[in-house]
Amino acid sequence: MKQCLIMLLLLFAFCSTATAADIVTYKAAVAKNDGTKQETTVRFDHAAHAGRYIAGNNCAACHAGKPQKIAISRKNAHADACLNCHKTSGGKAPTLCADCHK
Repeated sequence: MKQCLIMLLLLFAFCSTATAADIVTYKAAVAKNDGTKQETTVRFDHAAHAGRYIAGNNCAACHAGKPQKIAISRKNAHADACLNCHKTSGGKAPTLCADCHK
């Protein structure tokens, strides 16, 4: 019984350190029709992406090497990091600016 409890505690400790922060908020901007930019934020729900959108929780689908927080810039957010993946999701992920920029 004691060994079982120790194993469960070790398993719990490992699992809790292997998961990422659930929600990360990035500062962003959206171009308005009048040519100005509006400051916004983009909320990234890691658990939703890892569990719902990435088959088998495959960390390598988004993270190269050791999984860590991905540095997001306007250029890579609209390339491989976000928008291109959303466009190829088969309708599972939003693709309109206002869907992610709040």
